[in-house]
Amino acid sequence: MSDLHANLQAPYKQQADPKEAVPGKQAGRFYLISQLVINLICIFILTLGISGLVSGALMSLAVWMEIDSAVRLLTLAFVNAGILILILPSTICHFGLLIGKPQWEAFFKPDKRWLTIGLIIFPIALGMGIFFSTTGGPLFIFIPPLNLLAVGIPLAAIFALSTRSLQRGSVHRNWGILSFGLTVTPVIIMVLETLLIVTLVGAVVFVLLRGGTDVMLTLNRLQVRLSNNGMNPEGIIRILQPYMRYPLTYYLLISIMCGFVPLLEELLKPLGCWFLLNRRLSPQEGFTAGVLSGLAFSMVESMNALTMVMNSGWGISVVMRIGTALLHTGTSGLIGWALAGCIQDGRYLRLAVSYLTAVIFHGVWNLMVVLSLINSFSKDDSLLITMGNTPYIGLIVLTVTMGAFLYGSNRLLSKQNALP
Repeated sequence: MSDLHANLQAPYKQQADPKEAVPGKQAGRFYLISQLVINLICIFILTLGISGLVSGALMSLAVWMEIDSAVRLLTLAFVNAGILILILPSTICHFGLLIGKPQWEAFFKPDKRWLTIGLIIFPIALGMGIFFSTTGGPLFIFIPPLNLLAVGIPLAAIFALSTRSLQRGSVHRNWGILSFGLTVTPVIIMVLETLLIVTLVGAVVFVLLRGGTDVMLTLNRLQVRLSNNGMNPEGIIRILQPYMRYPLTYYLLISIMCGFVPLLEELLKPLGCWFLLNRRLSPQEGFTAGVLSGLAFSMVESMNALTMVMNSGWGISVVMRIGTALLHTGTSGLIGWALAGCIQDGRYLRLAVSYLTAVIFHGVWNLMVVLSLINSFSKDDSLLITMGNTPYIGLIVLTVTMGAFLYGSNRLLSKQNALP
C-alpha cells in the first residue's frame, strides 16, 4: 500500500510548483478556494441546464414530434455535459490540495494512451456523423454525442502535439486554466461582444432607416435576433441580409468581425494567463497556459456553432472547426508565451507586438470567413466573379500557417530543456 502511495505521489512531486502546492500559505489557499467555488457554481448551473434541455427535448419529441427542435436542445445539453465533465478534474484536484491529498493529481495527468484511442475513434465518429447528417430524419438524433467527439478529439491532439516535451506546469493549474476558459471567459466575451454588436448594428440601422415609421420596431427585432445569435458569422449575415444593398452594412460587418471582435477576444481569451502573472511562469508554462486558454474557447465556440448545423454540411463544418481550433490555440499560445517573458524579463514591447500579431491573424481569418459567407449569400454575380475562391484559399493558408507556428514554437521551446 505504501508503494502505491509513493507511485501516486511521484508525478506530483515532479511537476508541482511549491509556491502553488502548499495549502498553508494564505495566498495559495485563496487561489484554491476561489477556483473550487467557481467550479462548484458552474457545476450547479450546468446540471440545471442539462436537466432543462433534456426535458425540453423529450417534450419536443413526445408532444410536438419536432425532431429538429429536439436535436438542437440535445446538442446544447451535450455541450453543457462536455463542459461539466472537463471541469470535474480541476474541482477534484483543488479539493484534494485543500484537504492535503495532492496525490489525487496523478489520476488526471495527460496519458498518451487515451489520445491514441481518441485518434482511432475520431474517423469512426466523423464517418457516422456524415452518414447520419446526410441521411437526415430521425437518425439526426445521434449527432449531439458525435459533436463532442468530433470537436474534442482534434483539440486534444492539438494540445498534445503543441506542448509535447514541454514543462507544462502543475496538473491542477492546467486543469484550472481549462475549466476557467470553458466557463468564465466565454461568458464575459459573449456579453461584451453582444453589447458591442447590438449597439453598432442598431446605430447603423437607425441611420439607414431614418425617417421611417417602424424604426424602433425594427431595432427591437434586430436586438433580439442578434442577442440570440451570439457570434455566429453566418447568423449575423442572415440577419443583416435585408440591408446588404447599403455599402455601410458591409463596412459595419467587416469592422465588427475583423476589428472589434479580434481585439476583444485576443485580450480576453487568455484571461486565465493574466491571473497567473504573479506566479512568474516560465516561457514553456506560459505557452502551455495560452494554448489551454485558446483550446477551451475554441471548444465552446465550435460546439455552439455546430448546434446551428442541421443538414448535410455537418462533416465540412467539423473539418473547418479544426482550422478555427488551430487559430485560437496558436494566437493564445503566442500571447501566453509573451506574458511569461514580460513578467520574467520585462519585455513589454514583445507582449504588445504579440498581441497585435494575434489580432491581425484573427482579423484576417474572420475577413476570409465573412467574404466566403457573403460569397454564398450574395446575388451579385460580379461580386462572386471578383472574389472567386480567394476566401477559401486564404483560410487554408492561415490554417497551415497556424499549424506551422504551433510546431515551430514547440521545437523552439523544447530546446530550452536541452540547455545546460
